[in-house]
Amino acid sequence: MAMNFPGRSDTDGNLGDNMFVDEDQLHWPVVLSALVVAVLLTFLGLASMNSAEPPLVISLDEQAQGQPVSSTIETQLRELNGFSGGWIDADGIFQAHFVTGASTTRAEHLLRGTRSHIVADRDHSYLELVKASARISTARYMAEHGIASVGVNEEKGTVQVISLPTKVSTNQKNLESLFGNAWVSVDGGSIPVSASGADSHRDRSPIAGGTSIQLAPAVGSPTRKQCTSSFSMRQSATNRYFQVTAGHCTEGWEGRLVGSSWSSLPPFQSNPVAYDSTDAAHLNFNYYVGTNAGYLDSLCASSYPAHRLWTCGPSSTEYRLAGGYPGDVAALRVTKAEPELWTTHTRRSPVYSVQRTPLVAGSGNLCAAGERTLTYCGLRVAETNVTVMYCDNNSCGGSLSWNQVHLLKGMTRATKSSTPCSRTGDSGGAVYSPAKGPHGESGGVRAVGIISGVGTGSGCNIYFTPIGVAEKLFKATVMVHP
Repeated sequence: MAMNFPGRSDTDGNLGDNMFVDEDQLHWPVVLSALVVAVLLTFLGLASMNSAEPPLVISLDEQAQGQPVSSTIETQLRELNGFSGGWIDADGIFQAHFVTGASTTRAEHLLRGTRSHIVADRDHSYLELVKASARISTARYMAEHGIASVGVNEEKGTVQVISLPTKVSTNQKNLESLFGNAWVSVDGGSIPVSASGADSHRDRSPIAGGTSIQLAPAVGSPTRKQCTSSFSMRQSATNRYFQVTAGHCTEGWEGRLVGSSWSSLPPFQSNPVAYDSTDAAHLNFNYYVGTNAGYLDSLCASSYPAHRLWTCGPSSTEYRLAGGYPGDVAALRVTKAEPELWTTHTRRSPVYSVQRTPLVAGSGNLCAAGERTLTYCGLRVAETNVTVMYCDNNSCGGSLSWNQVHLLKGMTRATKSSTPCSRTGDSGGAVYSPAKGPHGESGGVRAVGIISGVGTGSGCNIYFTPIGVAEKLFKATVMVHP
C-alpha cells in the first residue's frame, strides 16, 4: 500500500508549502523518529483491521478488473475441501462459495487476478451435492417420478431438479424427506423433446454446419428422421471430413417403430445419412451428406432394462475417449466441409474459435441455430454435467415402458426466459457464441455445443453436449477460419 506523508520534498529543500528548513539546520534524527512512528502506527492500524474482520471475502474492488475465471480454475476449486459452487453473475463476477468455516486461502491464491468474489456461507459442499444427485440420477427414479433432469445448481448450492409441473410439489416433499431440507430445488418443466421434424434447409458440397440432414427410415417406420448438423470437423490423421450431429439422430429413437428389439440393431448404420435419389428428384437436391458407418457415436445399447439406449458408461471406449460421459453426439462423414455455420437460411457465418473446455455456470451470450428455428440468442448456462431423461410419447411419470426411456449424462443445460426456443428438427444443431476473427473481423462464431433436446415450462431449457467432447470422441477438430 502506498503511504502519503504530510509534506513533500523537492530540490529546494521544501517539505510543504508552509514549512521551510535550512539544510544546515535539519534535525535528521527527529525526522527519522517521526517516520518510524508513522510507519508503526500505520502497521498497527492495519493489524487491528485484519484481526477485527477475518478475510472470508475478497474485495470486489481488488478483483473487478481481473481476467474471467476459466473452467480449469473451477475444476481446481472443486477439489478443495468445503467448496460449494461457483458461477458467473450478471456483472461478470465469478461468485465462489464455500461451506461456513472452510478455509479460503487456497481459493484466494487460485483466483488472484480474476474477476471473482469469495464467500464462506454454505451448508453443503459441491462434492456432497454431486453424491446426492447421483442417488436420484437413475432411469427408474427419474421416469417413475416425472423428472426431466438432475444437476447441481451452484448458484443456490442445491441439487437442481426439473420436474413435470404436476409433480413439483410431490417431488419437493419426497426429496426433502430423502435428503433433508435445503438440499434440493425443484422447478417445473417438460420432459425434453428430441429430433424428427420437417425439412426447411439443405446444403451442397462443400457442406457447412447448421444444415438440414435427413436419415433413411427405421425398419417398420413410415417416417424419416429430420435433424440438423452443428459444426464441420476434420480428422487430420486421415484427412476425413465430418458433420457433427446428435447421437440420437443416427439411432432409432423416434417414429412409430415396430417391435421392441430395434435398439440392439441400430437401423441407420448402413444407410445413407441424407436424401435418397427419390428425394433428390422431388426436392431438386442431389448431394448426399454421407454415412456414419464405422464411426462412433455416444450412445450404447443396454441390456437392463431391456431394449434401452444409454449414454456409454465408464467401461466403454466412448467414455474413455471423451474423458467422461460423452453426452449425445455422432459424426457423419462427408466428402468435403467448410469452417462455416448456417445462422440463417441465406447466411453462413465463419467459425473462428472453439470452446474446448466446459463452460462455467452462469456463462451467457449463447445462441442456438437449428434448421427449424434458425438462430436465437440470450441463453445462459444453468448447470453443467446434467443427467437428462427422454421419454417417447411422454411416457415419463405415467404408464411406463422401458423401451421408451432414454437416459443421457454429461449434458449442459442452458436457459432463457422467453421465446423463441428450439423445436423438433433442431436436434444436432449448433450452440455457439458470437466471436471475432484473428484480425478483428466481426460476424463470426465460437463453437460451443451440439443441441440434444429442449424442455419448456420454466422458460426455455436447452440441453446440449459440449463440442470439446465431440473432438475427443472422434479424434478430430472443429474446422475454423484462419
